[in-house]
Amino acid sequence: MKDLSTIGRTLTNRVESLIPEMEKMSFEKLKESFTLIVTDKEGTSASSETRNKWLIAIEKKTTRVELMMLITNLYLAGCDMKSLK
Repeated sequence: MKDLSTIGRTLTNRVESLIPEMEKMSFEKLKESFTLIVTDKEGTSASSETRNKWLIAIEKKTTRVELMMLITNLYLAGCDMKSLK
């Protein structure tokens, strides 16, 4: 698989800048920031299926740590690396 973090406008590329800031954010702010990336049709290149998949996943998370792991796993998968368990 190709490393999507090097391709502009992919979800992987877009969340890369969010990762170092996550620790400083509240659950609500992190959820809002990630949701904005996922739903940004002009700035993020993703299919409707992909967007819906991540929006559903976001809604299932109830803590900041769970959401941080979701975002990190998205990034790692997009970089063709193993996810965190």
